[in-house]
Amino acid sequence: MSDECRIAISGIGAEAAQGILKALRAEQDTFFILGLDHQDDCVGFHMVDAYETTPDCIRDEFIPTLIGFLQKHRIQYYFSGVDLEVAYLSAHRTQIESETACRLLLPPKAITDVATDKLKTSDWLNAHGLPYPKTWDQKDLNPDVLPNDMAFPLIAKPRQGYGSRGIDKLNDTTALKAHLAAQHVNSEDGASIYGTYCYQAYLDGPEYTAELLFDDEQRLVDTLCTERILRQGRTICAWPILDGRFDTFLQDVGHALSGMRGAINVQFRINHTGLPTIFEINPRYSGSTGMRVELGFNSPLRYIKHTAFGASIKPAAIRHARVYRHFTELTVDLSDTANGHNI
Repeated sequence: MSDECRIAISGIGAEAAQGILKALRAEQDTFFILGLDHQDDCVGFHMVDAYETTPDCIRDEFIPTLIGFLQKHRIQYYFSGVDLEVAYLSAHRTQIESETACRLLLPPKAITDVATDKLKTSDWLNAHGLPYPKTWDQKDLNPDVLPNDMAFPLIAKPRQGYGSRGIDKLNDTTALKAHLAAQHVNSEDGASIYGTYCYQAYLDGPEYTAELLFDDEQRLVDTLCTERILRQGRTICAWPILDGRFDTFLQDVGHALSGMRGAINVQFRINHTGLPTIFEINPRYSGSTGMRVELGFNSPLRYIKHTAFGASIKPAAIRHARVYRHFTELTVDLSDTANGHNI
Protein backbone atom coordinates (compact mmCIF):
# COMPACT_ATOMS: atom_id res chain seq x y z
CA MET A 1 0.00 0.00 0.00
CA SER A 2 1.25 3.45 -0.91
CA ASP A 3 1.40 6.26 1.65
CA GLU A 4 0.95 8.75 -1.19
CA CYS A 5 -2.36 10.01 0.14
CA ARG A 6 -3.34 9.65 3.79
CA ILE A 7 -6.97 10.35 4.67
CA ALA A 8 -8.99 10.45 7.90
CA ILE A 9 -12.75 9.92 8.05
CA SER A 10 -14.63 10.74 11.25
CA GLY A 11 -17.78 9.03 12.47
CA ILE A 12 -16.67 5.81 10.79
CA GLY A 13 -19.33 3.84 12.68
CA ALA A 14 -22.18 5.62 10.86
CA GLU A 15 -23.57 5.74 7.35
CA ALA A 16 -22.23 9.11 6.18
CA ALA A 17 -18.62 8.14 6.91
CA GLN A 18 -19.10 4.67 5.49
CA GLY A 19 -20.47 6.25 2.31
CA ILE A 20 -17.27 8.31 2.03
CA LEU A 21 -15.21 5.17 2.66
CA LYS A 22 -17.16 3.30 -0.02
CA ALA A 23 -16.52 6.17 -2.43
CA LEU A 24 -12.76 6.20 -1.81
CA ARG A 25 -12.54 2.41 -2.11
CA ALA A 26 -14.60 2.33 -5.33
CA GLU A 27 -11.44 1.96 -7.37
CA GLN A 28 -8.33 -0.08 -6.66
CA ASP A 29 -6.50 2.93 -5.35
CA THR A 30 -3.66 3.67 -2.98
CA PHE A 31 -5.16 5.54 -0.04
CA PHE A 32 -4.26 5.02 3.59
CA ILE A 33 -7.50 5.57 5.51
CA LEU A 34 -7.72 6.30 9.23
CA GLY A 35 -11.15 5.77 10.78
CA LEU A 36 -12.17 7.92 13.74
CA ASP A 37 -15.15 7.46 16.04
CA HIS A 38 -16.13 8.21 19.64
CA GLN A 39 -17.08 4.56 20.17
CA ASP A 40 -14.45 2.11 21.43
CA ASP A 41 -15.52 -0.41 18.79
CA CYS A 42 -17.70 -0.10 15.70
CA VAL A 43 -18.07 -1.84 12.37
CA GLY A 44 -16.20 0.93 10.55
CA PHE A 45 -13.04 0.18 12.53
CA HIS A 46 -12.83 -3.15 10.70
CA MET A 47 -13.01 -1.54 7.26
CA VAL A 48 -10.06 0.88 7.47
CA ASP A 49 -6.27 0.71 7.63
CA ALA A 50 -6.07 2.13 11.16
CA TYR A 51 -8.47 3.57 13.68
CA GLU A 52 -8.52 5.76 16.77
CA THR A 53 -11.19 6.50 19.35
CA THR A 54 -11.83 10.22 19.84
CA PRO A 55 -13.62 12.07 22.65
CA ASP A 56 -17.04 13.55 21.86
CA CYS A 57 -16.51 16.76 19.92
CA ILE A 58 -18.20 18.87 22.62
CA ARG A 59 -15.47 17.97 25.14
CA ASP A 60 -12.46 20.23 25.68
CA GLU A 61 -10.00 17.46 24.87
CA PHE A 62 -11.48 16.77 21.41
CA ILE A 63 -9.38 19.24 19.41
CA PRO A 64 -5.98 18.47 21.04
CA THR A 65 -6.67 14.71 20.85
CA LEU A 66 -7.65 15.00 17.20
CA ILE A 67 -4.53 17.01 16.41
CA GLY A 68 -2.43 14.31 18.05
CA PHE A 69 -4.01 11.57 15.92
CA LEU A 70 -3.60 13.57 12.71
CA GLN A 71 0.09 14.09 13.55
CA LYS A 72 0.61 10.46 14.55
CA HIS A 73 -0.80 9.09 11.30
CA ARG A 74 0.53 11.90 9.08
CA ILE A 75 -2.95 12.60 7.75
CA GLN A 76 -3.21 14.94 4.75
CA TYR A 77 -7.00 15.17 4.24
CA TYR A 78 -9.90 14.98 6.66
CA PHE A 79 -13.50 14.08 5.77
CA SER A 80 -16.09 14.73 8.46
CA GLY A 81 -18.95 12.26 8.73
CA VAL A 82 -20.38 13.83 11.90
CA ASP A 83 -22.92 16.67 11.85
CA LEU A 84 -22.20 17.90 15.34
CA GLU A 85 -18.43 18.25 14.93
CA VAL A 86 -18.53 20.45 11.81
CA ALA A 87 -19.02 23.69 13.76
CA TYR A 88 -16.21 22.78 16.19
CA LEU A 89 -13.83 21.91 13.37
CA SER A 90 -14.68 25.09 11.53
CA ALA A 91 -14.01 27.21 14.63
CA HIS A 92 -10.61 25.54 15.16
CA ARG A 93 -9.66 25.13 11.52
CA THR A 94 -6.67 27.48 11.61
CA GLN A 95 -5.22 25.75 14.68
CA ILE A 96 -5.70 22.24 13.28
CA GLU A 97 -4.28 23.01 9.87
CA SER A 98 -1.32 24.98 11.27
CA GLU A 99 -0.33 22.25 13.76
CA THR A 100 -0.70 19.34 11.33
CA ALA A 101 -0.12 18.57 7.65
CA CYS A 102 -3.85 17.98 7.30
CA ARG A 103 -6.41 19.94 5.33
CA LEU A 104 -10.00 19.86 6.56
CA LEU A 105 -12.34 19.20 3.64
CA LEU A 106 -15.06 21.52 4.89
CA PRO A 107 -16.75 24.61 3.45
CA PRO A 108 -15.42 28.04 4.45
CA LYS A 109 -16.50 29.17 7.91
CA ALA A 110 -18.95 31.70 6.45
CA ILE A 111 -20.83 28.89 4.69
CA THR A 112 -20.57 26.52 7.66
CA ASP A 113 -22.02 29.16 9.99
CA VAL A 114 -25.01 29.56 7.67
CA ALA A 115 -25.52 25.86 7.05
CA THR A 116 -25.47 24.87 10.73
CA ASP A 117 -28.20 27.36 11.70
CA LYS A 118 -31.64 26.91 10.09
CA LEU A 119 -32.65 30.53 10.67
CA LYS A 120 -29.41 31.82 9.15
CA THR A 121 -29.95 29.46 6.21
CA SER A 122 -33.32 31.06 5.50
CA ASP A 123 -31.87 34.56 5.83
CA TRP A 124 -28.95 33.66 3.54
CA LEU A 125 -31.25 32.30 0.84
CA ASN A 126 -33.35 35.45 1.01
CA ALA A 127 -30.27 37.68 0.80
CA HIS A 128 -29.09 35.87 -2.35
CA GLY A 129 -32.45 36.06 -4.11
CA LEU A 130 -33.10 32.32 -3.83
CA PRO A 131 -36.53 30.89 -2.93
CA TYR A 132 -36.78 30.14 0.78
CA PRO A 133 -39.43 28.98 3.22
CA LYS A 134 -40.68 31.77 5.47
CA THR A 135 -39.02 31.24 8.84
CA TRP A 136 -39.57 32.80 12.27
CA ASP A 137 -37.22 32.78 15.26
CA GLN A 138 -38.76 31.41 18.44
CA LYS A 139 -37.61 34.50 20.33
CA ASP A 140 -39.54 36.82 18.02
CA LEU A 141 -42.90 35.09 18.42
CA ASN A 142 -45.58 36.24 20.82
CA PRO A 143 -48.01 33.31 21.20
CA ASP A 144 -50.90 35.75 21.73
CA VAL A 145 -50.18 37.86 18.62
CA LEU A 146 -48.96 35.68 15.76
CA PRO A 147 -47.70 37.17 12.44
CA ASN A 148 -50.40 37.81 9.85
CA ASP A 149 -48.42 35.99 7.16
CA MET A 150 -48.03 32.80 9.22
CA ALA A 151 -49.93 29.86 7.76
CA PHE A 152 -50.22 26.26 8.89
CA PRO A 153 -48.87 23.68 8.96
CA LEU A 154 -45.49 24.76 10.29
CA ILE A 155 -42.31 22.80 10.89
CA ALA A 156 -40.70 23.40 14.28
CA LYS A 157 -37.00 22.66 14.11
CA PRO A 158 -33.96 23.38 16.30
CA ARG A 159 -31.87 26.16 14.80
CA GLN A 160 -28.70 24.12 15.31
CA GLY A 161 -30.34 20.74 14.82
CA TYR A 162 -29.23 17.91 12.60
CA GLY A 163 -30.95 14.91 11.07
CA SER A 164 -34.60 14.79 12.10
CA ARG A 165 -33.94 15.24 15.82
CA GLY A 166 -36.37 17.51 17.62
CA ILE A 167 -38.47 18.27 14.54
CA ASP A 168 -42.26 18.56 14.89
CA LYS A 169 -45.06 19.33 12.47
CA LEU A 170 -47.54 21.82 13.92
CA ASN A 171 -50.97 21.84 12.29
CA ASP A 172 -52.67 24.78 14.02
CA THR A 173 -52.34 27.70 16.41
CA THR A 174 -53.03 25.53 19.45
CA ALA A 175 -50.13 23.23 18.58
CA LEU A 176 -47.80 26.19 18.01
CA LYS A 177 -48.70 27.83 21.33
CA ALA A 178 -48.16 24.55 23.15
CA HIS A 179 -44.77 24.08 21.47
CA LEU A 180 -43.67 27.62 22.32
CA ALA A 181 -44.79 27.19 25.91
CA ALA A 182 -42.89 23.91 26.22
CA GLN A 183 -39.63 25.55 25.14
CA HIS A 184 -39.88 28.21 27.85
CA VAL A 185 -40.70 25.64 30.53
CA ASN A 186 -37.54 23.66 29.76
CA SER A 187 -35.09 26.41 30.63
CA GLU A 188 -34.88 30.04 31.68
CA ASP A 189 -33.63 31.23 28.28
CA GLY A 190 -36.35 29.42 26.37
CA ALA A 191 -34.04 26.75 24.96
CA SER A 192 -35.01 23.08 25.04
CA ILE A 193 -32.55 20.18 25.05
CA TYR A 194 -32.33 20.81 21.29
CA GLY A 195 -31.50 24.51 21.71
CA THR A 196 -33.48 27.46 20.40
CA TYR A 197 -36.15 26.67 17.83
CA CYS A 198 -37.27 28.31 14.64
CA TYR A 199 -40.63 27.81 12.91
CA GLN A 200 -40.76 27.32 9.18
CA ALA A 201 -43.49 27.24 6.55
CA TYR A 202 -44.18 23.65 5.58
CA LEU A 203 -43.40 22.63 2.01
CA ASP A 204 -45.51 19.73 0.78
CA GLY A 205 -44.69 17.20 -1.91
CA PRO A 206 -41.66 15.10 -2.90
CA GLU A 207 -38.34 15.79 -1.25
CA TYR A 208 -35.21 16.24 -3.34
CA THR A 209 -31.56 16.26 -2.40
CA ALA A 210 -28.74 17.58 -4.54
CA GLU A 211 -24.99 17.46 -4.24
CA LEU A 212 -22.91 20.25 -5.73
CA LEU A 213 -19.25 19.57 -6.46
CA PHE A 214 -16.72 22.41 -6.77
CA ASP A 215 -13.11 22.34 -7.88
CA ASP A 216 -10.22 24.16 -6.20
CA GLU A 217 -10.83 27.18 -8.40
CA GLN A 218 -14.22 27.45 -6.63
CA ARG A 219 -16.08 26.57 -9.83
CA LEU A 220 -19.21 24.43 -9.74
CA VAL A 221 -18.24 21.49 -11.95
CA ASP A 222 -20.95 18.89 -11.41
CA THR A 223 -24.28 18.31 -9.70
CA LEU A 224 -26.64 15.43 -9.07
CA CYS A 225 -30.25 15.81 -8.00
CA THR A 226 -32.16 12.84 -6.64
CA GLU A 227 -35.67 12.30 -5.41
CA ARG A 228 -35.86 10.18 -2.32
CA ILE A 229 -38.03 8.26 0.06
CA LEU A 230 -37.29 8.74 3.74
CA ARG A 231 -38.02 6.74 6.84
CA GLN A 232 -37.42 8.50 10.17
CA GLY A 233 -35.26 11.09 8.43
CA ARG A 234 -33.11 8.48 6.68
CA THR A 235 -33.03 7.95 2.91
CA ILE A 236 -34.09 4.40 2.06
CA CYS A 237 -34.54 4.82 -1.70
CA ALA A 238 -33.26 7.39 -4.21
CA TRP A 239 -33.20 7.91 -7.96
CA PRO A 240 -31.78 10.63 -10.25
CA ILE A 241 -33.96 13.47 -11.51
CA LEU A 242 -33.20 15.19 -14.81
CA ASP A 243 -35.04 18.50 -14.87
CA GLY A 244 -33.89 21.71 -16.54
CA ARG A 245 -35.48 23.78 -13.77
CA PHE A 246 -33.26 22.07 -11.25
CA ASP A 247 -30.11 22.50 -13.34
CA THR A 248 -30.63 26.26 -13.55
CA PHE A 249 -31.55 26.45 -9.88
CA LEU A 250 -28.43 24.56 -8.76
CA GLN A 251 -26.23 26.81 -10.90
CA ASP A 252 -27.73 29.79 -9.07
CA VAL A 253 -27.08 28.13 -5.71
CA GLY A 254 -23.52 27.31 -6.72
CA HIS A 255 -22.89 30.92 -7.72
CA ALA A 256 -24.08 32.08 -4.28
CA LEU A 257 -21.75 29.67 -2.42
CA SER A 258 -18.71 31.91 -2.62
CA GLY A 259 -15.38 30.30 -1.74
CA MET A 260 -16.69 26.73 -1.86
CA ARG A 261 -14.37 23.81 -2.67
CA GLY A 262 -15.33 20.15 -2.61
CA ALA A 263 -18.93 19.02 -2.10
CA ILE A 264 -21.97 20.41 -0.35
CA ASN A 265 -25.49 19.04 -0.13
CA VAL A 266 -28.83 20.84 -0.28
CA GLN A 267 -32.34 19.56 0.40
CA PHE A 268 -35.38 21.13 -1.21
CA ARG A 269 -39.01 20.82 -2.19
CA ILE A 270 -41.15 22.72 -4.70
CA ASN A 271 -43.04 25.71 -3.32
CA HIS A 272 -46.60 26.75 -4.18
CA THR A 273 -45.36 28.81 -7.15
CA GLY A 274 -43.48 25.87 -8.64
CA LEU A 275 -39.96 26.99 -7.62
CA PRO A 276 -37.35 24.70 -6.03
CA THR A 277 -37.01 25.87 -2.43
CA ILE A 278 -34.13 24.89 -0.16
CA PHE A 279 -34.95 24.17 3.46
CA GLU A 280 -31.59 22.75 4.52
CA ILE A 281 -27.91 22.99 3.56
CA ASN A 282 -25.66 20.16 4.72
CA PRO A 283 -22.04 21.37 5.09
CA ARG A 284 -20.54 17.89 4.83
CA TYR A 285 -20.88 14.79 2.71
CA SER A 286 -24.34 13.46 3.49
CA GLY A 287 -25.62 10.07 4.56
CA SER A 288 -26.68 9.43 0.95
CA THR A 289 -23.10 9.57 -0.37
CA GLY A 290 -22.91 5.81 -0.86
CA MET A 291 -26.19 5.83 -2.78
CA ARG A 292 -24.87 8.50 -5.13
CA VAL A 293 -21.78 6.37 -5.71
CA GLU A 294 -24.10 3.58 -6.89
CA LEU A 295 -25.58 6.05 -9.40
CA GLY A 296 -22.13 6.93 -10.74
CA PHE A 297 -21.69 10.23 -8.86
CA ASN A 298 -18.57 9.78 -6.73
CA SER A 299 -17.66 13.16 -5.27
CA PRO A 300 -15.15 12.11 -2.56
CA LEU A 301 -12.96 10.15 -4.97
CA ARG A 302 -13.12 12.72 -7.76
CA TYR A 303 -12.31 15.57 -5.41
CA ILE A 304 -9.35 13.80 -3.77
CA LYS A 305 -7.91 12.95 -7.18
CA HIS A 306 -8.35 16.61 -8.12
CA THR A 307 -6.98 18.32 -5.02
CA ALA A 308 -4.24 15.78 -4.20
CA PHE A 309 -3.08 14.79 -7.68
CA GLY A 310 -4.28 17.58 -9.97
CA ALA A 311 -6.82 15.58 -11.96
CA SER A 312 -9.60 17.54 -13.59
CA ILE A 313 -13.15 16.82 -12.45
CA LYS A 314 -15.25 15.46 -15.30
CA PRO A 315 -19.06 15.39 -15.25
CA ALA A 316 -20.28 12.01 -14.02
CA ALA A 317 -22.06 9.52 -16.26
CA ILE A 318 -25.21 8.95 -14.23
CA ARG A 319 -26.82 5.56 -14.05
CA HIS A 320 -30.60 5.82 -14.42
CA ALA A 321 -31.67 3.47 -11.65
CA ARG A 322 -33.23 3.30 -8.21
CA VAL A 323 -30.93 2.67 -5.26
CA TYR A 324 -32.37 0.94 -2.22
CA ARG A 325 -30.71 0.94 1.17
CA HIS A 326 -30.72 -2.32 3.11
CA PHE A 327 -29.08 -3.82 6.15
CA THR A 328 -26.16 -6.20 6.03
CA GLU A 329 -23.76 -7.80 8.51
CA LEU A 330 -20.02 -8.03 9.04
CA THR A 331 -18.58 -10.86 11.13
CA VAL A 332 -15.21 -10.39 12.81
CA ASP A 333 -13.37 -13.18 14.58
CA LEU A 334 -13.13 -12.55 18.31
CA SER A 335 -9.36 -13.00 18.17
CA ASP A 336 -9.13 -10.20 15.61
CA THR A 337 -11.35 -7.95 17.72
CA ALA A 338 -9.35 -8.63 20.87
CA ASN A 339 -6.06 -7.90 19.13
CA GLY A 340 -7.37 -4.77 17.44
CA HIS A 341 -6.84 -6.24 13.98
CA ASN A 342 -8.76 -5.12 10.92
CA ILE A 343 -10.02 -7.38 8.19
